[in-house]
Amino acid sequence: MSLKSKVLIVGGTGYIGKRLVKASLEHGHATYVLQRREIGVDIEKVQMLLSFKKQGARLVIGSFDDHRSLVEAVKQVDVVICAISGAHIHSHQILLVDAIKEAGNVKRFIPSEFGTDPSRMADAMEPGRVSFDEKMMVRKAIEDAGIPFTYISANCYAGYFVGGLCQFGHILPPMDSVSGLFHRSLRYNDTSRMARMMNGHRTVICYAGYLRGRSYVNSAHILPPMISVVFVLGRWQINYHRYKLAKSLRSLDAKNASTAYR
Repeated sequence: MSLKSKVLIVGGTGYIGKRLVKASLEHGHATYVLQRREIGVDIEKVQMLLSFKKQGARLVIGSFDDHRSLVEAVKQVDVVICAISGAHIHSHQILLVDAIKEAGNVKRFIPSEFGTDPSRMADAMEPGRVSFDEKMMVRKAIEDAGIPFTYISANCYAGYFVGGLCQFGHILPPMDSVSGLFHRSLRYNDTSRMARMMNGHRTVICYAGYLRGRSYVNSAHILPPMISVVFVLGRWQINYHRYKLAKSLRSLDAKNASTAYR
């Protein structure tokens, strides 16, 4: 692998995608970003894409509803990195795998595998089980197609989980109760169970370092420190009480100032 690559990033306007675009440009790679027709008049995404172009990225028009457009986009690069998330992890990536297979020129495909390694999550419960199963189906499609690949597993993203105190479906702290991390081997909610929380920016730094290398690996695991729900909750309580105290002191200072003015 040469020190500089032609990199196509799919899902470049997302949480990880926008960081990947920035890192790829900063490290001097010819960076292509798939501009999907489906974004329509999503002003925020359009503005982000235009900012990428201003920084030196090349926008490539394509759509998951148009197989030929995906093939033509893929033919322009050496490396394809997919950063799509949510409900499209399986459906869209399978279409992308088909396009890469037909193009036949890609030296490495890095699928949307930036979370927990699905091959190690056989005991996971819902709702995470669905996502892990879909990622494993994508892996099988990649390997069956004979596409060179690298799976990057970075565990949990603090940006997604810590703000909601590690509660599924919450981006803000719940005010009534907090549950632990679920696992089939447990009969109860264990808030002391540990999980690895990763900063999204640090994941991208590791990715950029990997692209600078001269050889490929098929699997890369990024292992940040482990923390528990108890730890996250404790830190939140400390900061919350500090906030309440500071707010009370500001209110008291304002009241005293008002009294002194009179």
